[in-house]
Amino acid sequence: MPTITTDTLQSFNVLSARLKVDMSDVIYLLEPNAAPLTVLLNRLNKNEATNPRYEWLEDTLMPNWSNITNNAGTGTTITLGPTAGSTAHWNYVVPYTLIRVPSTGEVMLVTSVNSANGQITVVRGYGTSSSSIDGSTTPVPVVILGPAYPEGVLGSQVSTPTTLQENQYNYIQVFTKQVKVSRIADKTATYGGKIRVTEQQKKGIEILRDIENAFLFGVRYLDTTRNIRTTGGALFFISSNVTANVGTLTYAAVEAFLRNCFRYGRTRKFLFCSPLVMSAFSMLAESRGHIHLVPRDVAYGLSIKQWNAPHGEVMLITDVNLTGTVYGGMGILLEIEECAFRYMQDVTLETNVQNPSDQLYIDQYVAYVGFELHNEQKHGVISGVTGV
Repeated sequence: MPTITTDTLQSFNVLSARLKVDMSDVIYLLEPNAAPLTVLLNRLNKNEATNPRYEWLEDTLMPNWSNITNNAGTGTTITLGPTAGSTAHWNYVVPYTLIRVPSTGEVMLVTSVNSANGQITVVRGYGTSSSSIDGSTTPVPVVILGPAYPEGVLGSQVSTPTTLQENQYNYIQVFTKQVKVSRIADKTATYGGKIRVTEQQKKGIEILRDIENAFLFGVRYLDTTRNIRTTGGALFFISSNVTANVGTLTYAAVEAFLRNCFRYGRTRKFLFCSPLVMSAFSMLAESRGHIHLVPRDVAYGLSIKQWNAPHGEVMLITDVNLTGTVYGGMGILLEIEECAFRYMQDVTLETNVQNPSDQLYIDQYVAYVGFELHNEQKHGVISGVTGV
């Protein structure tokens, strides 16, 4: 029995199966820019690894600052070290070294060094009026000026301590994402492209996001029980220039943070910001007037802005992976030239890895990659930002 209508035929009366679906041919992904650090390293600093544990050497110059303690007024026996009673810094100086106390202007000449107790013997007020340092155990900063050897000094009298290289390492981590589509689904006509292709695109972004999270938050670990290696990320390596619990971001706080981070390395660094931190920098730049966020052309496929600080250029990039209660108030400053994307196998799409008898297709992304960071003192972390 047919369905009969005596009313005007309307779209509401048309059989639903007869209506053509007005569907866009584009599938809009929620997070297409989910891995800015990974993308940047992949294009700027990418090196092959030949072993799942890869290593590098780091070195530094001899320190030229220390502290003096246990100084009895104008006494000539002084403890050299970061804290009272410390013996850690005795090898910073050799006989004939000059040291200066910035707080008083006094210069001292080192005549001997006792490695057992960290004490040095000095001539007080060398070339200047002797300035008394209080006899407390509170450390007093001193700058090491270097040696002043006498004319005709014997080679046996010259001592030249030097720093030794330190070995650093990290691990290659195995990443993979699979696409599973039945053979019938692959042959089904769909809007937005073939199901198999759109799933490949989606999983490609997801594996990059996984790598990004490892490069930011990962820990270096060798699990011999389960045969797993994990790669250490930026937060694993950076320990020196960490500014925490910032709260409201002020210009003074930014300057203090950047001043420490630009003490070593190049005058251009990249700050990977949470959306909140990016907003704070933007509002701070606008309120200061003479500080400008300069829009950059889209570079390396990323949108980059520039903060012109007195210490150098800070390239600002929003990283949506920095989110949540802790990471949502964080910015990670990296000298990209001192970081690397290490790979034994770069992100690769392998197709048709299913068994021949399976009635489905299995494609998979596979990556054997790891993160590398040199001289952690060249980088920094600012966290706990709540606003501006």
